[in-house]
Amino acid sequence: QAEAYQCTEAKHQADKLKITLAFGTGTLKNDKGAGGMSVFISERYWNRLDFAEKSAFADSLVCAVAGPGKGLVRMQLRSDMTGKTVGEWSTGKLTVP
Repeated sequence: QAEAYQCTEAKHQADKLKITLAFGTGTLKNDKGAGGMSVFISERYWNRLDFAEKSAFADSLVCAVAGPGKGLVRMQLRSDMTGKTVGEWSTGKLTVP
């Protein structure tokens, strides 16, 4: 069973640096055209991760965006190559199609 998602102040600060770097290197890009919370992710990067790594990355992204003690109800990760959804975060859990 998965452990409950927690975004502490220390985790938020570490994740904020990690996600800022991901945006800076082009691994992540804002998805300005989507309604709701959505980001483009490098498909090459995403495909190199196993499910546990994808889930940890999504946790980091949510914590960095939402902040300590908070979360997001839903977030989409979309391929930077196709625009298709490659992951969906919903109420503390990642689903990969």
